[in-house]
Amino acid sequence: MAARKSLRNIILILSLPGIFLAGCAHIQETPSSAKETYSVAQENLKKKRYEEAKYNYESILSEYPNSDLADNALFRLGYIACIQLEFENARDNFTTLREKYPKSEWLFDTETWLGLLDSHHDLYTELEDAKAQLGAARNAAKNTGESNDTAAKIEDLQEEINRLRDENTELRVLIETLEQ
Repeated sequence: MAARKSLRNIILILSLPGIFLAGCAHIQETPSSAKETYSVAQENLKKKRYEEAKYNYESILSEYPNSDLADNALFRLGYIACIQLEFENARDNFTTLREKYPKSEWLFDTETWLGLLDSHHDLYTELEDAKAQLGAARNAAKNTGESNDTAAKIEDLQEEINRLRDENTELRVLIETLEQ
């Protein structure tokens, strides 16, 4: 009887740190299904914890590739990539979604994002070209002393750059509106 009481006291004493620590520590259980993983991902996305959300969505794709949430996970990964200005990653995710899930409910949104990404890429390319031309015109003006003709060309290029910046800003506002 005394041995039993002593054994019970030893077990109680040994379990106290575990009970105490369990109450103090926040332990996150690993989701056991695609729905649970998706729910955690959505909560992380809502709280703007993008890296955690990406991890959760990627887990859905790797652990539950045949889930009915796989296309949604790909869409969300593309969306997060856009927010983080990782446009090539976004394009890859949206393109994969379009190819692997041609009947997805996210297809229209995917096509919209791909269109926005194409527009952004085109505007960025035009802007960089205009900057390069402006730099070349300024260098030519310095080297040759041609001021009138070159000054007009520089002015035209500066107007083009301003127009492209305005279009890029409008596109950015549109993207931010779609984020909400």
